Amino acid sequence: MTDVDKQHVTTKSFTESQANYGEIFDQEGYLQQYYGAMLSKTITGSIKNPLFEPSREFDDHQKEDIIRCVRFKIRNLKFYIEHILQDMQAPVKVLDIGTGPFCGNVMYISAFEKVESIICSDYVESNRNYLKDLISATTSEQKGRFNWPQFMSIVYGDKSTNFVETFREKCRKVSHVDLSCLSEGLSDVESSGPYNIITSEWTFSEGTKDLTEYEELLKRCNNMLTVGGALLVEDVLEETFSTPEFGEIDIKYPSVWISEPWIRDAMVRQGFVVEQINLFYNNERNSPHFDGLGEIFVWATKIKNV
Repeated sequence: MTDVDKQHVTTKSFTESQANYGEIFDQEGYLQQYYGAMLSKTITGSIKNPLFEPSREFDDHQKEDIIRCVRFKIRNLKFYIEHILQDMQAPVKVLDIGTGPFCGNVMYISAFEKVESIICSDYVESNRNYLKDLISATTSEQKGRFNWPQFMSIVYGDKSTNFVETFREKCRKVSHVDLSCLSEGLSDVESSGPYNIITSEWTFSEGTKDLTEYEELLKRCNNMLTVGGALLVEDVLEETFSTPEFGEIDIKYPSVWISEPWIRDAMVRQGFVVEQINLFYNNERNSPHFDGLGEIFVWATKIKNV
């Protein structure tokens, strides 16, 4: 970001960011920009660079790199999901915290026979409404929307499974969560537990305001899981801010700075054993959209109550 750019950036406080983020978020625009390109072109060949650049104008070569990278990361999440479910006994109950409009991974989870129910959740009302509409809509009502059946077939590699239908069948509820108020903001999903699996993508570091609250959230996840249950967290690594994908892109929203050693130790302190951690590094460190080092994927198993 140049000095001129910096003069036009407004930093929102944590409270302000929680209050107005949902007003500028465009669910369909987000899905089309980040995932829609994969519907028109399937990338083949070896994966050389597991990086994901932030939103901007891309030439064809850069777009291919992004598609390749997103598919690579999704396949890593598939690996985690498959191995987590491999030894679990039915019935399996799943909670996803901060689902947002991208529900590809919980759709994939829903296709496993041993998974009995899924609870999705989000802070933003428009995201919750998007999920509710997706669950209740008929195929004929999907015209003009993000093509979930095609996306799941191409990216998750299964042309025989109707992921949208299994998701509609097993998603029992779309709940409100507010990670900025842990004493009350998880009450709805807590009452629906306990769970065998809790998943979350890009939510914990932006929904809490500091490391103390982040670790308290890990503790609350422990309390909602059965012993032997799995916590699968994807988050931004070493980030202090991000900007909305759409709308007022000159506004910076704060993010909790987490490192790999810190989250590994925090997981252990909160009753988990870390099964695996993967890192994906950002190759545009001077981006005006975020300043994170990359992404971190943590798969942990609850071994005791805390």
